[in-house]
Amino acid sequence: MKPQIDTDFHRLANGIEREWGIYQCVSCHNDGLEPFSHQEVHCPKCKTSYSIRHNILDTLIAPSIEVVKEIQGTAREQGLSLEQWQEMKIRKIDRITRIDDCLKLTEHDPIQYYQQTTTNFLQAFEAVKHLLQNKPNAFVLEIGAGGDYYFLKPFIKFGARCFCSNIVFYYEEPDPYFMWPEKTVADMNDLPYAAGSFDIVVMSATSHHSTNLQATIQELSRITKKGGAVLMINDPIKGLIKSMGGCTEHDRDSLIHENEFTLSHYRKMFRKYGFRDQHLFSKFHDQKLQDMKIHPNTRFASIAKLASRAWQNDMFRNIALKYLLHPCQSIFGLPLNVVLWKD
Repeated sequence: MKPQIDTDFHRLANGIEREWGIYQCVSCHNDGLEPFSHQEVHCPKCKTSYSIRHNILDTLIAPSIEVVKEIQGTAREQGLSLEQWQEMKIRKIDRITRIDDCLKLTEHDPIQYYQQTTTNFLQAFEAVKHLLQNKPNAFVLEIGAGGDYYFLKPFIKFGARCFCSNIVFYYEEPDPYFMWPEKTVADMNDLPYAAGSFDIVVMSATSHHSTNLQATIQELSRITKKGGAVLMINDPIKGLIKSMGGCTEHDRDSLIHENEFTLSHYRKMFRKYGFRDQHLFSKFHDQKLQDMKIHPNTRFASIAKLASRAWQNDMFRNIALKYLLHPCQSIFGLPLNVVLWKD
């Protein structure tokens, strides 16, 4: 059966050729790559070659040890050996995981992870939508993209040119996402894009996989245009009580980086690299507190239940939304949802 496809982005993306001028050689950092064949491009300055497979550009020609470990961990999760990590970068599978699959998977979970992440994205998207209305040919990049590219679909409906990068890409046959978005296997700390290329950059639950947050934020600043924005959403924060209580375990392979940085560390890096940070109180959590729907197995459930009672008072809720986000992130580790403005 042919996979279902969103007709809007299929119509808008069909037949788009790659924008090679936006790319940057990761070896000599010269701007612009040139097609050499259907399966290869190269840098016109240093002649470094990059392969293309299934219309996905691979710029991980000399990955760092930490990136290799991350891919190896992903390979082991897929039942491959550590030595087969190269096969993971661009991998055919029977069926890619779609957002509807994810939402069903966590529908009845205590934290409803994918319900959270999609709600937080739409909230952040509303904060930057005016950039698309004023510039119909905006360039948008998602770092850490995958699945059915849910976080990019709202942008193409505004006529944006959509790019994405990750260290691993999955695809199925027939592939409804063969032409769109422009996919690149890349290291988020050494991105293969020219400076000031993107109007909007999206990262969802991605920055905590970095082993060098400073390098990550520096790269985000480098590739974002002045007047542009970065949506950094759904990243875990290292909260004081959460850390003391040993609540930072995860179920990923041991080689996959699941780091938690403090809010103060994030904010220090934002300021250092020229970002003005607009932090968002998650609409998902706000609605749960308003509805008093606190799952008993939720982390810090007893505190959340007390807060939900106070949330019924409009004055308290308004004060909390305005002033209590940062203390709650620093103490309890509420997720990071922030729009970074490159003024």
